[in-house]
Amino acid sequence: QWDAKIYEQQDQMRSEFLTIRNEAEDLFKRTEHSLNEHKKDWDRAKKKQIKDDMAGLRKAIAKTTPEKLDATSAGLIREAKEHLENTLRTFGELN
Repeated sequence: QWDAKIYEQQDQMRSEFLTIRNEAEDLFKRTEHSLNEHKKDWDRAKKKQIKDDMAGLRKAIAKTTPEKLDATSAGLIREAKEHLENTLRTFGELN
């Protein structure tokens, strides 16, 4: 019984980590699409800031595979995702 609870908690944490990673990948893809769609409309500073934040997110995601995702890497991904989201909000590109 005790083992089952431990495994259940581990599975739940792993699921949360994978959700963070999947949401980050989705945000990256949507932002990349928007960047390509608006590349002539957005000024250089805006594009540079968004590209820099995207690079940080890509680096955080690439540091680990889904199979080896742990609390530390999930935290780094979450932090990079939130940073990109804040930048997009600042520019009015995310509600």
